Amino acid sequence: MLKSMRRNIKRLHFMLWAVIITFIGAYAFLWGTDEKKPGEGESIAQVNNVPIYRTAFEQKKSNIQQRYARVYGESYEQFASRMDFNQIAFDTLVEEILLDEEANRLGIRVFDGEVESVIKNDASFSVGNRFSPARYREILSYMGMKPEYYEEQIRRVFVTGKFHNIYETFRA
Repeated sequence: MLKSMRRNIKRLHFMLWAVIITFIGAYAFLWGTDEKKPGEGESIAQVNNVPIYRTAFEQKKSNIQQRYARVYGESYEQFASRMDFNQIAFDTLVEEILLDEEANRLGIRVFDGEVESVIKNDASFSVGNRFSPARYREILSYMGMKPEYYEEQIRRVFVTGKFHNIYETFRA
């Protein structure tokens, strides 16, 4: 089985990315999005001179709470009383900043063509086996997500995947 996977690595690689991108869409649909971009409001902290804005923090905390509320349902209140959502949201924002900085330091880039390819090859956005920009916008709108945000999430998945590939290369 491993030999077959190695022989078909190109096809497998594309299929794995397609699955990952599908999970992003499902995640955003089921657990909410950070649709709004935070403005230059009040900065509550800095990580290596990169500000964390209160609006970004509040959005992240709200999304995390919504995600857990959907998972735990009626027992959410009991669960939530034991959680420090402020700390979880803050830690998540710090990790995102550090990941972006490390990607820049290592020269990890995600090209527009990579993002575009994933979007155009997603059957969810097709009408008659062809990519439909109108369908793309319609689905994202239904999910409460702007195209820019969705594309940024795809970029983040690519960066994470590239980090993983680099790690696996040096680990082996």
